[in-house]
Amino acid sequence: MNRFFIIILCLFACRITVGQEQIPYTWTADSNSISGRDTVTSGENGTPLWHLLRTTTSEGPVASRTWAHDGKYTSLDHVKEHLFGQPISGAIFQTSPTDKAPFIGAVTERHTSDVAWEKGELMVTPGPDHAAVLGWQSPADLSISINGLVDNRQICCGANSQVNWYLEIGPAPNLKESSSSISLAKGISDAQNGGPAKFDIQDIEIQEGMFIYLIIDCKPDGSVSPHHGDGTTIQLNITTQSYTPPPPPTFEKDILPILSSRCLDCHGTDTQEADLAVHQVSKII
Repeated sequence: MNRFFIIILCLFACRITVGQEQIPYTWTADSNSISGRDTVTSGENGTPLWHLLRTTTSEGPVASRTWAHDGKYTSLDHVKEHLFGQPISGAIFQTSPTDKAPFIGAVTERHTSDVAWEKGELMVTPGPDHAAVLGWQSPADLSISINGLVDNRQICCGANSQVNWYLEIGPAPNLKESSSSISLAKGISDAQNGGPAKFDIQDIEIQEGMFIYLIIDCKPDGSVSPHHGDGTTIQLNITTQSYTPPPPPTFEKDILPILSSRCLDCHGTDTQEADLAVHQVSKII
């Protein structure tokens, strides 16, 4: 057992905190918070936070299709590295026989596919059958502000290179029962004209467990492939001025159980190989 490793582990996890004051706090959708290894990523206290979703209800043929914002959203069906053979790791609707959007994923290496995509960018791209839905689940009753942008950058396909986007607040997804959401902002991101679509909304009251949804669908253009040219990156920041973060881990509750299962046979009360005991912080330091 490496003494230095144990010391760092305990100092990091068991830092001393006097009280739990409310502080400004920002949640950011990026390649750190959304790795593409799962369809749900957790927050500081292990509760679900970011959800990679898709719609399930639509109307009309592909050329004029609309997608219902009815809360009947479900997780994207697969997670995969190298979506469409590109360095993008994320969750996607279909992987067989070929990859099929919608997908939400992080660019893992800078590369060029029609245009340059930078490492760390987050892509939210719709498909012909379903819209892409990025959901943030509020960890508490909060007053929040939201800012970010939607940037459809893929210029390959003329009128196809447009997406609709919607920012909404509503209850948690439920496949069995539809629900209504409140529109906060919406627009069109057009790779040919206008550049990124930006939004900045202040003073939103949200209850614990409710969702902020960023929904992106392929703008119908009368063609049979309106999703072509819909490669889109997003930025999304959710900020509150009065959040109480979860308390830091403690030695007794969070660290000792790990050490007990892995280390105490050789470095506990009875046996202390290499003169190292890990059953108390004082013994480690």
